[in-house]
Amino acid sequence: MTTTASPPSAASSAPSGPARPERKTSRDTAAALGFIAPALLGFVAFYFWPTLRGLWFSFQEYDFFNRPRFVGLDNYTRMLSDDTFWNAMEVTLQYVAINIVVQTVLAVLIAVLLQRVTRSVFVRSVVVLPFLISNVVVALLFYWMLDAQIGIVNAAITGLGLDAIPSSASRTGWCRRSPWSTSGGTWATRRCWSSPAS
Repeated sequence: MTTTASPPSAASSAPSGPARPERKTSRDTAAALGFIAPALLGFVAFYFWPTLRGLWFSFQEYDFFNRPRFVGLDNYTRMLSDDTFWNAMEVTLQYVAINIVVQTVLAVLIAVLLQRVTRSVFVRSVVVLPFLISNVVVALLFYWMLDAQIGIVNAAITGLGLDAIPSSASRTGWCRRSPWSTSGGTWATRRCWSSPAS
């Protein structure tokens, strides 16, 4: 009994090569540009162009009523000789350094503590909630709580027979005095940046 071998099919004999990558069509490119366009326009309109314009104005003398006049480095010279600028730089550097160090260390300690002590979602939410509140809101809350007339903290302190925290913080070293208006506490977060303590 003889058997005949069937010839290999064309499909099995053809070498299998790597699949070719799909080519990007013009429709895909248009869709990608459509997604990128809003962010790109926002970056140019609110970051890139204001930066260039601000740099140009820094070499000019401009008061909104007269045409800009080129003054070279006079603005920078006056800025570097201004005590307000150096006070703002000092306070900002202190704030950044303390804020980053304290927040990083505190966040790691709280995370390790929560991991070892409890796995309750409610407890973790309560602990994390203060970090979700804006710094401006926290500053305003403390500003109102320490108010000399309506502040609940000063009310509690005076109720214990102690001296209240003065509203003029610049005279006691609590904060540096600011010429900014603090009506309603709107500019409470700017009080430490404006001028050196007198």
